Amino acid sequence: MLEENLYSWSTVRMYYCILDILLLFFNLCLFAQRCSVTVNVMK
Repeated sequence: MLEENLYSWSTVRMYYCILDILLLFFNLCLFAQRCSVTVNVMK
């Protein structure tokens, strides 16, 4: 019983890691877009 619980918990942690990485990537993309927009405005 405990082993199954541990397995599901590690799976949940793995999903949270993937979500964190996706969020980070998304934020970087938004940041890059914002930077390119400001650079274009400065030009």
